[in-house]
Amino acid sequence: MSAFCGRVMENLVWFYLTKLCRLKLTNIEKIGKGPFILVSNHLSHFDWLLLHTLFRKELGLKTFFLAKEELFESPLLGWMVRHGESIPVNRDRPGKQSIKRSMQVLKQGHILALFPEGTRSPDGTLMAGLSGAAFFWRNAKVPVIPVGLHGLYEVLPKGRWLPKIHPCEVRVGAPIPFPESSEKPDLETLTDLIMGGIAKQLAPAAEGEALLAKGCTPAAE
Repeated sequence: MSAFCGRVMENLVWFYLTKLCRLKLTNIEKIGKGPFILVSNHLSHFDWLLLHTLFRKELGLKTFFLAKEELFESPLLGWMVRHGESIPVNRDRPGKQSIKRSMQVLKQGHILALFPEGTRSPDGTLMAGLSGAAFFWRNAKVPVIPVGLHGLYEVLPKGRWLPKIHPCEVRVGAPIPFPESSEKPDLETLTDLIMGGIAKQLAPAAEGEALLAKGCTPAAE
């Protein structure tokens, strides 16, 4: 029953975003086969369900999201994150089981997806990143692909439960190069690279380059 309800919810969200909100997919061809780590900004409750469904429907890829453990206790969202094969994690102190399961996902050739900000943006702008994605990047040494989500804040912002119709876009970037160094890079450096890669997908190419050069992060649409 849970699987059936989850698939119904997937299809409803997919229809709403593709048909009513006119979802635009940009550079989706840059997504190759796994394993890789997917990192994205986080604007709404639709984000993970959109990406999970997108990769399954359009690319035939299996995606596992790291989700805060509180979501699994929610009567409404709990069965949804379980259907999406999410991995529960304590954001303040990730447990060994979460780390082990995440590494297994990558070893099996799948996609491990994270929202490095750790929570939905309260105003649609990109927030500072946590070090979780950097930890897995440094240890798994698989490609990291940045994604910029546009318009989802206007569709379903934090604090609202009824969505609006608004154009939205999933913009995919090229894999972020791992630093070439004889020394092991620190998590702060890798996190900065990850957040910079996401920021670049949140603005037109020329604007994004200029903002990154100034150390700024462009706002989501």
